[in-house]
Amino acid sequence: MKTLRTPLSMPALAVSLCALTLAACGGSSTQAPPLDLTILHINDHHSRLDAETTTLTLKDAAGASKAVTVELGGFARVTAAIEALAAGQKNVLKLHAGDAVTGDLYFTQSEGKADADMMNTVCFDAFTLGNHEFDSADAGLVKFIDFLHAGTCRTPVLSANVKPAAGTALAGRIAAYSIVEKDGQQIGIVGLTVKDKTRFASRPDASTEFLDEAAGAQAAIDALRGKGVNKIVLMSHLGYAADKAIAPRLSGVDVIIGGDSHTLLGPDSMAGFGLTPSGAYPTAATDKDGKPVCIAQAWQYSYAVSALQVKFDGAGDITQCSGNPQVLLGDTYKLGATTASDADAAAFRSQLNASGVFRITTSSAAAAAVLAPYKAAKDALG
Repeated sequence: MKTLRTPLSMPALAVSLCALTLAACGGSSTQAPPLDLTILHINDHHSRLDAETTTLTLKDAAGASKAVTVELGGFARVTAAIEALAAGQKNVLKLHAGDAVTGDLYFTQSEGKADADMMNTVCFDAFTLGNHEFDSADAGLVKFIDFLHAGTCRTPVLSANVKPAAGTALAGRIAAYSIVEKDGQQIGIVGLTVKDKTRFASRPDASTEFLDEAAGAQAAIDALRGKGVNKIVLMSHLGYAADKAIAPRLSGVDVIIGGDSHTLLGPDSMAGFGLTPSGAYPTAATDKDGKPVCIAQAWQYSYAVSALQVKFDGAGDITQCSGNPQVLLGDTYKLGATTASDADAAAFRSQLNASGVFRITTSSAAAAAVLAPYKAAKDALG
């Protein structure tokens, strides 16, 4: 005798499908709420811890264009700017995209301790290795990591394509990635180091292996996705052109925070002040799957902190990226050797504040105090 089967009604069919997968009903139990993330980042400060000067084109109180000398950068300003930019923001990542050392007597005198101590006034969430971290061989890098981890921050040191030999002093000191949690959601941070430049222009130990950059990055991204992490930031010390080239070779990357090429990114309006950006901040790209990737870099030498605002949807895909570099300036103005009048200073200040890309910043007193003994020793040597 044949058994008759009654077809499911449409409501019953919908219930049945929901039982198989909540996603079919648009209500996945694993779907996270949207997440807004602020990424504050620097790169390539190269032991340049003191403020310097630059000349900008600004209009005086009478409306005439003038070449105006202002104080520029300094790591104590970096600390102050990051503190101010992070204030009131719910989900903040503080990242350093490599080449912290080499380039100033601060490194020569302290072997990186001055840089590490100043970095710890910020307490970065992650630091990726640049090529210059290997200038004093693996032993020098180990010493720098020890300095960086001497305090309470213990900033993770990342590179997915640097593989020290087992049993060496550097083994176990570098991770391919780290995971941070913001607003109950996990964010993966992957590090990446320029391969050939580090091998042939720096001094890594012969036993330390440097993998292909794209292969190393993808392996780390895949490992993170295997853990259920769907928001991934790649800290890339490859250079701006290489960042644009690698994005479409990777699957699953959302943001690339770059270094190495010392690239100033920002709006074309910066040219009116005498600075020439090399591209938009952020620069839009797509990954191998056609999903959006935001690329950013923050110039050089403690001159700027860049602030990237990223919006993720519930699936971990980017819906919006925006932001600007924040070029750090003092609040004194000179026309040649002459200090600007109060009226002219007010006009200059107004233009800088309205620009959206310059930030008049008072140095952090606490960070300046950390730097003071190193500065005294450097000045004595000078």
